[in-house]
Amino acid sequence: MTGKKAFSFERPEDDRSLGVYFVSSMKDGGLLHIVERQIRNEANVEQIKEVAYIAERCLRLKREERSKMKEVAMELEGMLVMEEHKWGSDNLSLEESDNLLKEAPSVFNVEVT
Repeated sequence: MTGKKAFSFERPEDDRSLGVYFVSSMKDGGLLHIVERQIRNEANVEQIKEVAYIAERCLRLKREERSKMKEVAMELEGMLVMEEHKWGSDNLSLEESDNLLKEAPSVFNVEVT
Protein backbone atom coordinates (compact mmCIF):
# COMPACT_ATOMS: atom_id res chain seq x y z
CA MET A 1 0.00 0.00 0.00
CA THR A 2 2.81 2.40 0.73
CA GLY A 3 5.47 1.41 -1.76
CA LYS A 4 8.01 1.96 1.02
CA LYS A 5 10.80 -0.32 2.25
CA ALA A 6 10.06 -2.56 5.23
CA PHE A 7 12.84 -0.84 7.18
CA SER A 8 14.36 2.58 6.51
CA PHE A 9 16.88 4.77 8.31
CA GLU A 10 15.42 7.74 6.41
CA ARG A 11 12.33 7.72 8.66
CA PRO A 12 12.43 8.97 12.26
CA GLU A 13 13.82 6.43 14.73
CA ASP A 14 10.40 5.47 16.10
CA ASP A 15 9.05 4.89 12.58
CA ARG A 16 11.96 3.03 10.95
CA SER A 17 9.93 -0.17 10.81
CA LEU A 18 7.26 0.12 8.12
CA GLY A 19 4.79 -1.76 10.31
CA VAL A 20 5.20 0.72 13.17
CA TYR A 21 5.14 3.66 10.76
CA PHE A 22 1.97 2.33 9.11
CA VAL A 23 0.11 1.75 12.38
CA SER A 24 1.16 5.10 13.88
CA SER A 25 0.10 6.89 10.69
CA MET A 26 -3.31 5.22 10.88
CA LYS A 27 -3.73 6.26 14.51
CA ASP A 28 -2.71 9.84 13.70
CA GLY A 29 -5.16 10.07 10.80
CA GLY A 30 -2.33 10.19 8.25
CA LEU A 31 -3.13 7.00 6.38
CA LEU A 32 -3.79 8.70 3.05
CA HIS A 33 -0.50 10.60 3.31
CA ILE A 34 1.53 7.37 3.35
CA VAL A 35 -0.45 5.41 0.76
CA GLU A 36 1.25 5.25 -2.62
CA ARG A 37 -0.02 7.96 -5.00
CA GLN A 38 -1.18 5.49 -7.67
CA ILE A 39 -3.33 3.64 -5.13
CA ARG A 40 -4.81 6.92 -3.86
CA ASN A 41 -5.70 7.84 -7.44
CA GLU A 42 -7.20 4.49 -8.44
CA ALA A 43 -9.03 3.31 -5.31
CA ASN A 44 -11.71 5.03 -3.33
CA VAL A 45 -10.99 6.12 0.24
CA GLU A 46 -13.28 3.50 1.76
CA GLN A 47 -11.46 0.68 -0.05
CA ILE A 48 -8.11 2.02 1.12
CA LYS A 49 -9.35 2.23 4.71
CA GLU A 50 -10.76 -1.30 4.59
CA VAL A 51 -7.51 -2.80 3.30
CA ALA A 52 -5.50 -0.71 5.78
CA TYR A 53 -7.63 -1.97 8.66
CA ILE A 54 -7.04 -5.56 7.52
CA ALA A 55 -3.28 -4.86 7.31
CA GLU A 56 -3.29 -3.23 10.75
CA ARG A 57 -4.86 -6.34 12.27
CA CYS A 58 -2.14 -8.47 10.63
CA LEU A 59 0.54 -6.30 12.28
CA ARG A 60 -0.68 -6.71 15.86
CA LEU A 61 2.06 -7.89 18.19
CA LYS A 62 0.04 -10.49 20.08
CA ARG A 63 -0.59 -13.54 17.95
CA GLU A 64 -4.07 -14.07 19.35
CA GLU A 65 -5.04 -10.52 18.27
CA ARG A 66 -3.80 -10.96 14.68
CA SER A 67 -6.15 -12.07 11.93
CA LYS A 68 -5.67 -15.53 10.54
CA MET A 69 -4.64 -15.53 6.89
CA LYS A 70 -7.76 -17.48 5.98
CA GLU A 71 -9.87 -14.66 7.43
CA VAL A 72 -7.78 -12.05 5.60
CA ALA A 73 -8.18 -13.89 2.29
CA MET A 74 -11.94 -14.16 2.81
CA GLU A 75 -12.26 -10.45 3.62
CA LEU A 76 -10.22 -9.43 0.58
CA GLU A 77 -12.18 -11.81 -1.60
CA GLY A 78 -15.41 -10.31 -0.28
CA MET A 79 -14.16 -6.85 -1.21
CA LEU A 80 -13.38 -8.08 -4.74
CA VAL A 81 -16.82 -9.64 -5.11
CA MET A 82 -18.56 -6.48 -3.92
CA GLU A 83 -16.50 -4.32 -6.29
CA GLU A 84 -17.05 -6.73 -9.16
CA HIS A 85 -20.81 -6.46 -8.74
CA LYS A 86 -20.66 -2.69 -8.10
CA TRP A 87 -22.92 -3.13 -5.12
CA GLY A 88 -22.07 -1.23 -1.98
CA SER A 89 -23.11 -2.41 1.45
CA ASP A 90 -25.76 0.36 1.47
CA ASN A 91 -27.61 -1.30 -1.38
CA LEU A 92 -27.64 -4.84 0.00
CA SER A 93 -29.16 -6.28 3.11
CA LEU A 94 -26.87 -8.30 5.38
CA GLU A 95 -28.56 -11.50 4.19
CA GLU A 96 -28.08 -10.59 0.51
CA SER A 97 -24.39 -9.78 1.12
CA ASP A 98 -23.82 -13.09 2.91
CA ASN A 99 -25.53 -15.04 0.12
CA LEU A 100 -23.50 -13.23 -2.55
CA LEU A 101 -20.24 -14.00 -0.76
CA LYS A 102 -21.14 -17.67 -0.21
CA GLU A 103 -22.04 -18.16 -3.88
CA ALA A 104 -18.98 -16.38 -5.27
CA PRO A 105 -16.18 -18.55 -6.65
CA SER A 106 -13.07 -18.36 -4.52
CA VAL A 107 -10.45 -16.10 -6.06
CA PHE A 108 -7.91 -17.11 -3.39
CA ASN A 109 -8.83 -20.83 -3.29
CA VAL A 110 -9.87 -20.63 0.36
CA GLU A 111 -12.21 -23.28 1.66
CA VAL A 112 -14.98 -21.97 3.89
CA THR A 113 -15.67 -24.41 6.72
